[in-house]
Amino acid sequence: MHPDALSAVHDSNDAFGDGESKVDHKANMMDIFKGFDPRALALLDLAEPSSLRLWKLLDMDPPTTRLAGRLCLLGDAALPFLPYIGQGAACAIEDAASLAAVFPPGTTSADVPERFQLYEECRKARAEKIHCLTRRLGEDVDPADKDARMKRDLPFVNFYAELLSHDEHDHTTQRLRELLYRKYSPHWSMPVAFGPMTGPRQTFYDKKADGSSFFSWSVKFKTSRTLLLNLLPRNFMSFAGPGSIAHASFSITTFSNVSWLGGQNYDELSFYIHGVQCVRADGSTVSGSFLAVVFVNAPDAIVNDREEMGIPKVFCDLDTKHGDSLDYCVRASWHGIDFAEMRLRNQADCFSVTETSPRNDSTINDAAEADTVVFAHRYIPAVATKGKPTADCIVCLPPTSTKEEKVGVAGLSDANIRWNAHDAKKLPTLYHIVQRLAELPVIEIVKTTATEGLGGTHMHENAYVVV
Repeated sequence: MHPDALSAVHDSNDAFGDGESKVDHKANMMDIFKGFDPRALALLDLAEPSSLRLWKLLDMDPPTTRLAGRLCLLGDAALPFLPYIGQGAACAIEDAASLAAVFPPGTTSADVPERFQLYEECRKARAEKIHCLTRRLGEDVDPADKDARMKRDLPFVNFYAELLSHDEHDHTTQRLRELLYRKYSPHWSMPVAFGPMTGPRQTFYDKKADGSSFFSWSVKFKTSRTLLLNLLPRNFMSFAGPGSIAHASFSITTFSNVSWLGGQNYDELSFYIHGVQCVRADGSTVSGSFLAVVFVNAPDAIVNDREEMGIPKVFCDLDTKHGDSLDYCVRASWHGIDFAEMRLRNQADCFSVTETSPRNDSTINDAAEADTVVFAHRYIPAVATKGKPTADCIVCLPPTSTKEEKVGVAGLSDANIRWNAHDAKKLPTLYHIVQRLAELPVIEIVKTTATEGLGGTHMHENAYVVV
């Protein structure tokens, strides 16, 4: 590789390595390299004169874009390189790897313009940087001038590790993931480095699948208002009215064929305190029910709802049974230690079933909708700081839309609720909850209900912070 002036080219065909050579390239080559090591000259002298061709080195400035509609350029067609660091073929291979990454199986024709744009974003800056360094290394400097050589070579030395360690397919694949994340604005949960987690409010890339169903039964009862008041977050909530008796309920729900869990089932045992109100910052109030705790036998459902919604979910084993006999039962345990059992035994003539149309109780107004508005206390402790929260607020959970709902009102005398208040040794993570629930007296069963329908697993998508 040497300047044109030394090559003494007079044959235009030979200048590009084409046609029959009419120039004594060997003699010219030996003269140009006469100052090199004798061993190198001995190797050059072995060349057959007729095999020598003169290849002209061509260069061009980077184009403003390598895209044109539904077409794109790659390799030397997109940006040719001088041969000083031998990266022309490598960049062409990287271009091909990037294109393969932006068009994975399942890509539609409508995606092509956006994916081409991503390809250019992934490749343009890196290719132009290598192109610039290649030009720089081709500059002639005095071999004896160490400062000039260092000034020329240092940018390449600093870039060398990045040059060789880069994997374009992996790089573009990650950029494609980030593009899809931005496009679908997903919910994020830890660990965020691996992308958004599938959950009850999103399946992969927020494409919700139908087919899930639920069956729920509940027991509403009268109990001590004072004991319930002790369970409310008093900085935010209170009972809407006076009295010594208040209402609470236990609700047991089985979710079946849950799409975001790959068609699996799971159960929840929830405890609600009814007739409460939350005071907003402007002095207005919202009335509803306070969701104090939810026992769940699916860890994934716990993680999603605790982090995203502030729903106070904890893990335990739940064994639920229900059937056509209208007998319902749930047993709650932790690693084989039973701590709760609830039964609902009914006779067919005591149980009425009514069909209802699909509902969406999403309007939040006043006490008239007290049983349709649910509050949860979202509390997230600060890192390494005891007693101080990162988040401490009341979240309003609007009801979930469901389809083909059946609501039954069962006989009142056959409901039974039993708690076994173990100590911290037997229930180390739950005893503080179980003991408080076991304190509640069941003064009178007010109502028992059973509900079933489709959906119900994308819970409380429109939740918001009240205060």
